Amino acid sequence: MPIRLIASSVTSDYSKIEINGRGLYEARVNEEAEFIIDASKALIDDNSKPIIRMTGLQTDIEVRIRQIEKYRHIFLCSYKPTLPGIYLLSIIWSDKELHGSPFKVNVLSNINSNHSSTKVICSGDGLEMGIVGKEMKCFIDTRHTNPGELTAYCQGIHKTAFCRLLDHRDGTFTLFIKPEESGRHLLTIKYDGENVPGSPYTVRVSGPPDAREY
Repeated sequence: MPIRLIASSVTSDYSKIEINGRGLYEARVNEEAEFIIDASKALIDDNSKPIIRMTGLQTDIEVRIRQIEKYRHIFLCSYKPTLPGIYLLSIIWSDKELHGSPFKVNVLSNINSNHSSTKVICSGDGLEMGIVGKEMKCFIDTRHTNPGELTAYCQGIHKTAFCRLLDHRDGTFTLFIKPEESGRHLLTIKYDGENVPGSPYTVRVSGPPDAREY
């Protein structure tokens, strides 16, 4: 008896690609700017990658973009502009321009070369490991820096972990992170838009312990 096979194809949904990061709209001369392209929910072909181009709006200057696939279909992109001005950042995937592209990036002059971010000290187990559904934490010391903005972002393979900062009002902070999935997470801690030493951190998140073992 002949066997009938019904072939079906999976259509990529480019509208589900998420693009986030300060580097999409602002950067400083000779400082690294970053953004993340997350296509993990878009059913993208494994062999395809984004094509990224950044050029000056009023000049022909092109900025080199570096992209690293940190996890499957999650790309960490970075660049370091050398001249101030307005740039257009174009992101194309399989001949389709992604939502929001081209992004208009304002590259500012670097007035202060003494980076406060290099003086920030981070410590604690939360920089290395955690358990799904449980808050992990780390300690951040900014007492040796100039006043600035502290930000934190933790991205899992598919989900973003919840982050909250507790300000102790003395230049120190406790960062609480609650992951929603197991696997490697990328923890980015920045001060005034710049990575602190060691950031981004790779955090290993394991599943909850099996209650049957107790």
